[in-house]
Amino acid sequence: MEALSTSVVLDKFKSAKPEDYKLVSQFQDWYFDSFMDALGIYIEWRQRTKNPKSFLDRLLKMWGVKQWIPEYPPAVLKKMITNSYTTLSINDVATISIALSALLMDDKMGKQLKERALVCIERQSTVSRTNPSWPQEFKYR
Repeated sequence: MEALSTSVVLDKFKSAKPEDYKLVSQFQDWYFDSFMDALGIYIEWRQRTKNPKSFLDRLLKMWGVKQWIPEYPPAVLKKMITNSYTTLSINDVATISIALSALLMDDKMGKQLKERALVCIERQSTVSRTNPSWPQEFKYR
């Protein structure tokens, strides 16, 4: 099987779904390296397997996060941001990257992955609105 490059996958999706590509492109602009790394790893892995379940958990472990960080109450989230910004950021960026990678490669994402990605998007947008010290490069525009 011929290896797909990230640019081939992105170009194919852009041609097929230009409106959906706008979201992918915006996220790619914000988190280019992380997103392209995740997409490349997903492409390689997806070509070898029929079942994409649990890929996110394996990727998070590869990137040093022991498990996916679920939705937390605001007080817990505030403490996490203060104590473990990097872990939370890696978790959320990886989750969103893999959700978009599944959309690009499979034209869909699993229910659990979609729910996780929505939690991460909401969490990141809430954090950026409520925390003036949040680094500008991590704020959703």
